[in-house]
Amino acid sequence: MVRTEVRPVRRRTQGWVFGLPLLLAFVLSGLTTSPRSAGAQDDAGNTATDLTVRDDRAEVKRAFGSLSGFSAYGATLGGMRMFGGDLAKGAQIRPLMQASFRYRFSDRWSGAGEFGMGWNSFADRGDSVATYYFGTLGALRQMSVLQGAVVRAGGGVGMYRYNYKFKGKSILDPETHRAYRGFVPGIYVGAEAERRMTRHVTLTGHLQQHFVFTAADRYKSLYDVNQTFLGFRFGLHYHFSPDQGIMWERKEVRKVRIESGKAGK
Repeated sequence: MVRTEVRPVRRRTQGWVFGLPLLLAFVLSGLTTSPRSAGAQDDAGNTATDLTVRDDRAEVKRAFGSLSGFSAYGATLGGMRMFGGDLAKGAQIRPLMQASFRYRFSDRWSGAGEFGMGWNSFADRGDSVATYYFGTLGALRQMSVLQGAVVRAGGGVGMYRYNYKFKGKSILDPETHRAYRGFVPGIYVGAEAERRMTRHVTLTGHLQQHFVFTAADRYKSLYDVNQTFLGFRFGLHYHFSPDQGIMWERKEVRKVRIESGKAGK
């Protein structure tokens, strides 16, 4: 009897079958993470260099901190015009200049002290001018933020030196022969818009209405009633901390790092 024995045939699994997925993973990872090697070309046929330049500069965002507790000095320039009464007839807009000091009690409330001067000429009075020198103390309250600018409203009190003159000499009242000049109190109301330019510098625009208590019995005309004038100004303010003193703006430092694309370098 012939015995037939059937043995299972064991197939040898080729080593490359298991190595193929590892090889593909290695190639794909190299394409996605490794930098372009020296002499490599892109789709447009441009040859890359073996140097990679990396800019370590962080993106600069215009975000400024609070100015609460800061003081500020500023200068503004604009124009003014008188209104009301016989004196203001034919008044023409002329320059108005003011210097100011501020202190921010909080982000909402600020105190302001201002000193200024301005004048008006008149269309039909030759070289006659009406001048004002004044100092005021007031407060401002933040109302809203519009297009990146902080809008405030406020008011205050002040002392005003007025003088109505012709070619440098004070004009006299025709009846009482008293000079049209004096030193009187007054009040003002106003609004402003402020925009941050840098960490410590702001651009401001102001609109103020001043009421000057000039009415007196010694006058029979012109200054026998209270006077008012409207002023508009633009200027810059620099803020500093009373605790830290004046802080200069820091210059931005840009760092550039050059790396070689060659292995081992």
